Amino acid sequence: MSYLTGGLDIEHRVLILASRNKDAELTGKMLATVGIHYAICSGLPHLATELQTGVGSLLTAEELLEKGANQLVQQYLRQQPAWSIFPF
Repeated sequence: MSYLTGGLDIEHRVLILASRNKDAELTGKMLATVGIHYAICSGLPHLATELQTGVGSLLTAEELLEKGANQLVQQYLRQQPAWSIFPF
């Protein structure tokens, strides 16, 4: 699920990785109410794909960092230019 509209620079969207789909959907709805574009990642493989597609920031639960998301984010950050800032 995602909230994206035409003309959006995909590198300004928020990726959401939550331990429960209901939490991800609720978070996405809250972001959408203030005009923030998002994409919900269904798991770590989906997160890896979406990171390579382009992202502005990542919102995830702490417990998912312990289950492998941390390694994916670290790998993604190593590929970024030194001047790049990636909030999560």
